[in-house]
Amino acid sequence: DVTLAFPPDAPEGDGALFVTNRRVVWCPPDGGRGFDMDVPYITMHAISTDGAVFPRPCICCSLDEDPDGGSAAELFLAPAGEEALRGVFDALSHASMLNPEPEDPMDAVGGGG
Repeated sequence: DVTLAFPPDAPEGDGALFVTNRRVVWCPPDGGRGFDMDVPYITMHAISTDGAVFPRPCICCSLDEDPDGGSAAELFLAPAGEEALRGVFDALSHASMLNPEPEDPMDAVGGGG
């Protein structure tokens, strides 16, 4: 099981996490409200063992900015156990490699900057 939280002090609960080549999907065991997103929406992910960030070791994910101009959101994924933590991190890293950010066409012609 993986605990999912947006604000670290208000977890959604535990559920099953699936990382595919293109999507990240979290499903609670009771069939309640799940969560899914495209991999490129995760702009950064890192392992954190800082108890001030989350009560147990987790993966902190920065999500793409809010389309309304708000600040980027954070997602916390806390698998049970260090081996599972590394496995989720590696799966996110692999999926991220398969889904690079699209290049800005202006950069290709020297107009970006």
